[in-house]
Amino acid sequence: MESYQLAEKLARGDRVQELSPGQRPINANRLFRIFGERTTRVLKIYGTAARQRREQHALSALHGVPGLPVVLERGVQDEVHWTMFADSGRWSLGTLPENPSLARRAGAILQRLRDIEPTSMTNLERGIDQEWVTVDFISTFRRMERYRGRLGVSQELLDAARSVRPPFASEPRAAHTNATPDNFLVDDGGNVTLINWEWATLAPPEWD
Repeated sequence: MESYQLAEKLARGDRVQELSPGQRPINANRLFRIFGERTTRVLKIYGTAARQRREQHALSALHGVPGLPVVLERGVQDEVHWTMFADSGRWSLGTLPENPSLARRAGAILQRLRDIEPTSMTNLERGIDQEWVTVDFISTFRRMERYRGRLGVSQELLDAARSVRPPFASEPRAAHTNATPDNFLVDDGGNVTLINWEWATLAPPEWD
């Protein structure tokens, strides 16, 4: 079943509007807003089962934390995984004019994540810590070495960058890891919701 057909089926006669961009990579998620008589809701159809699994795990672990999307329903249709959310708003911090009040509300969501016991988020013992950051930092330059010519990076510049110390990483805490302005939705009442939790894990707080 095609994604739009699935959305129409789950809408049960309500109007459906696709929110996904026109050009989508393979296995990209699809988003639809469904207009009911009194409320709207958002359907997320996952490009892979793993994405749905990761997001469900994160939202379940963080259940009750203010500022997270509200799950109304989940399901699988012809091996396609989907989740129905309460509509968190039609705007985002990325599309609205600069607003310090909304920015503080977004920051409060991230702060609440820091206060959560890390073991509730994952069974990882360490997550993304200083050792991981250091190894990844070195690995990044090794990969750049192979493609230096294509990237137009001189050997002198690469050597200079390699001499810089790896970034400092604080003690890993629960983290979203992709807390960009577009992932903070804002509704008519000014409530802020952080969406897209598929890559949540333990990471240094400064990552968010």
